[in-house]
Amino acid sequence: MNVRPLFFLVLLLLAGSTADGQRTITADRFFAIPAGQTLIPLANPATSVASGPTPIAIGASSTGVPRMPWIERYVFRTETRDFDPGSQEFTMRLLPSTPGKRRAQQNLGRARESMPDFNAAERACEVIEQRYEDWLDLFALTQEKALLEQLLAVLQDRETILGKMAGSLDFDWSELIRLRTTRTDLTIRLGEMNAEENSLLTAYGLGGDSLLFADFPTPRQLSLDVADSSVGGSTTKSRENDYDLSLIETELALERAEQKQYFDFLQFKYRGPNDDFFRERFSVGLGFRIPNDGNDRLKVRELEIEREQLEIEQATILTETTTMREEVSTRLRADVAAYAEREDLYAEELAYFNELTAQIARATATDPDLLLNVRERQVRNELRLLDRRLRLTDDYLKGLREASALCAEPGGTYLRR
Repeated sequence: MNVRPLFFLVLLLLAGSTADGQRTITADRFFAIPAGQTLIPLANPATSVASGPTPIAIGASSTGVPRMPWIERYVFRTETRDFDPGSQEFTMRLLPSTPGKRRAQQNLGRARESMPDFNAAERACEVIEQRYEDWLDLFALTQEKALLEQLLAVLQDRETILGKMAGSLDFDWSELIRLRTTRTDLTIRLGEMNAEENSLLTAYGLGGDSLLFADFPTPRQLSLDVADSSVGGSTTKSRENDYDLSLIETELALERAEQKQYFDFLQFKYRGPNDDFFRERFSVGLGFRIPNDGNDRLKVRELEIEREQLEIEQATILTETTTMREEVSTRLRADVAAYAEREDLYAEELAYFNELTAQIARATATDPDLLLNVRERQVRNELRLLDRRLRLTDDYLKGLREASALCAEPGGTYLRR
């Protein structure tokens, strides 16, 4: 019986099951991971990071804001003469509200009831920013590992060639030792990077899956994105000020509604015995007032001053954010230009070396050590470019974080093309 076809069929099935068990990690999948599936501390584990930091009302309840009464106070008073119960006097006074005052009270109650939990929103924002940093770290580990593995292969080939030359009179033993120690250091570094990558993936529940960064932005795209005027969001302090301003407006509306309350009270009075019950023993009174209280005016003025201070602070925050955004954009443009220049120079150097080695190969026998030197230089140049790219991207994220832009895009928009 020929077992070879059966053997190859088993291999195909095993390969298929392995491929099915391993999933690809893209930016979409990484940023959409629900918070409860990670080991990273999150503000609200029940939600996905991609939904963004939604402020939760601190005082929100099922009962809501209670209805404001039409009668604000009931005052009952009694007086007596000579401790004679028959001459006792009774007074009932009702202090009513007004439609405008009740509306202002309802609005103020709703504003306080819906006060956002800014601390929870800040914590959720920090989680989103950390998600961006972790995706950048995974990109750095993946790219650097690939280049270090290429460099390790080049050094191993060079070590093999030098080993064959051992024993000649002009042999450089120190170069062989240097290659060996460098290979050892690279192997250790690769092991550390693998452990770091596995630890980070496991924290997100992605252990064993493969990473794909096909849509990771290039430095030129980062520069274009940060120059966009749409980049930027509101800081936590700015959102708190917005809420405080709206609260002050509702308080001012209530104060002004109280100052427009001219009807003061409605009074019913019953006093001592008399032959004519309705004329002498029972009376109805009305009270009116002309608002002219200095304390009320001071209260309104205090609220107006507080509002003016918050408006000045908001304008300052806006100015600082705009200035910072322009500085980030200018700095990134300069850094990207320097990166592009270095990239072009490395490309020109590689083209020169390729042409030179081709000429040497046509003239004489190919020198493998020369080709390996060129290859080593190319890989090390790519490592230098990667280092520049990572620093550039990290500065880009820092600028977006200072502009409070990352929290506005929890789906990883700024690290995708």
